[in-house]
Amino acid sequence: MCGCITYGEMVYADGKNVFVNGTFVATVIGERNNNQTYNPYAFIYTEALAYDNEELLKYLSAIEKEFEGREDNSVSATLKNVVRECEQKLLVSDTANIPNIAALNLDVKTKGVDRLCLIDVLDTISMKTVYSDHLIDITFGNYIAKCEKYAKDNNYNIYYLNQWRLAIGAKSYMVTLKEFSRKMEDLQKSLFYNIEEYIPIVPVFSVIDNCTVENYMNAYNTSKIKMTQKNLQFFVIDAKDLQLDDDIILERYKMVNVINYAIANDKVVPHYQGIYDNQNKCIHHYEALMRLEDEDGTIYYPNSFLDVARTFGILYDRISFMMIKKVLERFKDSTNVGVSINMGMRDIRNKEIVDYIYDYLSVVEHPENFIFELLENEDIDDYNFMINFVDKIHELGGKVAIDDFGSGFSNLQHIISLQSDCIKIDGSIVRKCCESVGAENMIALISTWKSLTDKSIKIVAEYVENEDIQGKVLAYDIDYSQGYLFSKPSPDIKVD
Repeated sequence: MCGCITYGEMVYADGKNVFVNGTFVATVIGERNNNQTYNPYAFIYTEALAYDNEELLKYLSAIEKEFEGREDNSVSATLKNVVRECEQKLLVSDTANIPNIAALNLDVKTKGVDRLCLIDVLDTISMKTVYSDHLIDITFGNYIAKCEKYAKDNNYNIYYLNQWRLAIGAKSYMVTLKEFSRKMEDLQKSLFYNIEEYIPIVPVFSVIDNCTVENYMNAYNTSKIKMTQKNLQFFVIDAKDLQLDDDIILERYKMVNVINYAIANDKVVPHYQGIYDNQNKCIHHYEALMRLEDEDGTIYYPNSFLDVARTFGILYDRISFMMIKKVLERFKDSTNVGVSINMGMRDIRNKEIVDYIYDYLSVVEHPENFIFELLENEDIDDYNFMINFVDKIHELGGKVAIDDFGSGFSNLQHIISLQSDCIKIDGSIVRKCCESVGAENMIALISTWKSLTDKSIKIVAEYVENEDIQGKVLAYDIDYSQGYLFSKPSPDIKVD
C-alpha cells in the first residue's frame, strides 16, 4: 500500500488487513498510479474523522468491495470523488444540509473557532399536539434559513447539532465578545418576530467564549441551568472558568477512594453535637453529623466529600443509608435524649431509606425522640412528595425540623406548606447578630412570628459560639442554642 500513514493501527478482519482510526481514508484518497505532490486537503480531516470511525469504516468497506478486483484506471478517478462523498456524509447534516457537529468539532480543534453561540428552541415537542407536520417542517426550514443567512452575512460559521439546535461560530481574533454577543441578540430578536404562516418559536441563546472541543458542551449545559433558574433566554459564559485543573481532578478522585473505603470498611462515623435547652439549662437533644474515616484514621468533614458523593449518586445513597442506620440504632433505647438527622430531597426519594425509617419508628419505644431535619439548601421540586413524608413521620410519632431557616426565600414556603415542629435559624445570621442590626432583626422577626402563630413550635439558633451571641439569643426567647459554647461534635456521647 502506497501513500502516507499519519497514525493508527492495522487489524486483520474478514481475511484482509485494514487501517482503523481514520488513517485509511486519507491514505487511499491520496493514492495515484503516477507521482503525486503533497496534498494537505487529503489529510487535514484525519484526526477529526477518527471520532466517526465506525460510520467511516462501514462506508469505505462498501466502496472497497465495489472496486475489489478492478485494475483499470477508472478506479483512481472514482476515488477522487470518494473524498467529497466522505466529507458530505461525515461533515454535513442530511437534515439541514449545513455542517454538522463533526464539522464544528473539527473547526474548533483545527481552525481557531473558539467563540460559539448555541441556539435551541423551547417546547418543540408541544408543537406536534397543535400544528400539522407540514407547518412544523416549513417553520423549521425558515428557522434554519434565517440563521444560515445571518451567519453568512456576518462571515460566521453555522452548524446543525440535532433537532432544533444550531451553533454559530467565530474566531475570537476576528470579532470581540461584545460585538459577537450583540449580533447574536439581533438574530434572536429576528427569530422572535414571526409572520402568520410560521409557528411562533422561543429561541434561547448561549454565547460561549474560550471554547475547546472538551469544554463547550459543559459550558452550554451550565448556561441552560442558569437560564432556567433566572428565567432568561440569553446568557454569556466563559468556558475557561468552568475548567478543573489537574489538582482538583486528582483531589476529587482521591475523595472517591475515601468514600469507597468508608463504605467497604464501615467507616461512616456519626458525630453528635449537643443542642442546649435555654429554659431547662441542659442538653436537650443532639444533631447527628456525618464524618468519614480513611485507612490512616484521618477524619473527613461533609464539605470535603458530600458534593463528590452526590456527583456519583449511588455513593451518596450508600453513605447516607449507613449514617441513618447507625444513628437510629444508637438512640433506639434512649428515653430522655433525642437526635436530629439531616434529610435531603434525594434521601426522601430513596425508597430504601424512607421504608427503613418508617419501619423503625413503628416499633421504637420513643419515636418522639427522633427529629428529621429538612435541608433548606436542597431544591424541593415536589411539595406533595415532601408533605407526604412529613405527614408519615408525624403519623408514626416522629418530628420534623426545617434547617437553615433564613438562608433563602424558599424556606418561607417551607414553613407555610410543611407542618414542622422546629425551625433552625441559619448559623450565618446567628453568628453576625452582635455586629449586624439586620441579622439581629431577623432573629427578632422569627421570635415575633413564633409568638403570633403556633407557640408549640421550637426555635434553634445555630452557631452560638460565645456568651455575647447567647445573650442575644436569650433576649429574643429562643428555645435552644447549638454551638461550640455548649458542645463540640464528638463520636462519644452518653445516651440514656
